[in-house]
Amino acid sequence: MNLKRLMGLATLFCLAAILPLACGKGAVKSETKDVGYTTLSTGENPTSGAPHGHIKKTTPPLTLEDIWNQLKPANLAWNVPDNMQLGEPQNASLVLTGKLALGDLEKRLKRKKFGGDLAGATKVEISTDLTAKMTGDGFSVVQVGPARQATTGDTTQWKWTLTPNQEGDQQKIHVDLMASVMVDGVEKSAPVTSLDKTVEVTSTLGQKLGKLFSSPWLWIFLVLLIVLGYYGLSSQNKKKA
Repeated sequence: MNLKRLMGLATLFCLAAILPLACGKGAVKSETKDVGYTTLSTGENPTSGAPHGHIKKTTPPLTLEDIWNQLKPANLAWNVPDNMQLGEPQNASLVLTGKLALGDLEKRLKRKKFGGDLAGATKVEISTDLTAKMTGDGFSVVQVGPARQATTGDTTQWKWTLTPNQEGDQQKIHVDLMASVMVDGVEKSAPVTSLDKTVEVTSTLGQKLGKLFSSPWLWIFLVLLIVLGYYGLSSQNKKKA
């Protein structure tokens, strides 16, 4: 019996020694598997202790609605003279405001505080940065002040000096108003509105005569008339003789 007891105790001792080793090997295997499963970014050291890989987030492109939401409402009025004289410079302007009502803005320009006659008024959607440019066939247009301005104040105003170089009752003035908006971190220009105005340009009698006498065709005609008159008189004198 003593021998059997000794053999039983030896067997229990061996089992007690083998079981912890078997459990330890299983734990190491499981841990190695978990580390190998972790997703790492390019160039990341798996021993750095980061629990997860770095995932780069991309920003979706802006939609037309997103760009439109960057704009804000404002009232616009502009003035250009209805009638101009050839070669005489006059003032024109465009005013934007988010404070004054449209009717009040029209009255302000009708008082000719900015020069010119009221060309029109309307509601527009603007950004915080706007660029206004005025052009006109038959006009010399000089921008007074910067073309691009911030619209953070109560009113924003653009001024031009117009000098008509061509006579006529259908001379066109054109204004383009552009907004600066951010699209995917890049600044883009978006049209806000386009404005057109017809101006009548007249000239004085002196200007008309000056234009007439400055024409080379007039002098060619006068030279031909003198030559023809000279030969006509010469032929008449020969017949009399």
